[in-house]
Order: sequence, then C-alpha cells, then structure tokens
Amino acid sequence: MGAWGAGYFENDDAQDWLGELEEAGMDAIQSALLVADEEEIDAVDGARAVAAAVVVLAMAGSTVKDMPEELEAWLEEHAKRPDAQLMERAQTAMHAVFEDSELRDVWEESDDFDHWSKLMRQLIKRLDDRAG
Repeated sequence: MGAWGAGYFENDDAQDWLGELEEAGMDAIQSALLVADEEEIDAVDGARAVAAAVVVLAMAGSTVKDMPEELEAWLEEHAKRPDAQLMERAQTAMHAVFEDSELRDVWEESDDFDHWSKLMRQLIKRLDDRAG
C-alpha cells in the first residue's frame, strides 16, 4: 500500500477507489463496504472500505476534513442521504477493519499507527453516533 499519510484518502488504494466512485457511484460504495462479510480483510479492501465509510458519513451531512476536491464535487452532484442500512453497513465495516484486518497490521508496523488509530476511532464514533 502506497501511503503518504494516515489520513482517510492519503493512500493509493483510496485514491484508486475514488475513480471507481466517479464511474460506479453507489455501487462502488456498497461493494467497498462488503468487507464486513469477509473472513480476512486485506489492506487494499480495508483502505477502500475506509474511503467508502467516509463518503457515507459525508452523505449523512458530517463534515470531513481534508476531503479530496473530486469527492466534494461528486457529493454535490450525486449524493443522497444514506439510509439506515447503508449507515449500519459502514459502521460494521469500520469495526471489522479496525479490529482485525491486514490494513490494521500494516499500520501497526508503521510509525504512524497512533495517528491512524485515532482517525479510525473518530470515524467509528461518528458512524456509531449517526447510526444511533
């Protein structure tokens, strides 16, 4: 995984997924969040799921720091309010990625694990609060 920071979109996999979002829209979000159903979550799928969960949070009206410009444009043009099922899917996916995934393992081996962990805990809390 090529990463230049611990931020949600500061890695190649999340950036690649943004291209898929522009092409496939909601299908890209749904597909990325299916990681919660996987027995083992690899780093690529984990990073894509994180990006998708952030998009769901933004669709719900939450402010997201350091959001890529192309995502802001996509949200203005396509976004609709996520239903409860999509919020729950994002919430479940983030718990799975944070608790047991190759993405977590990669970050645990880096000097930025504490920062990544903090960002993930914040994301999970915001999703938990929104999901009710």
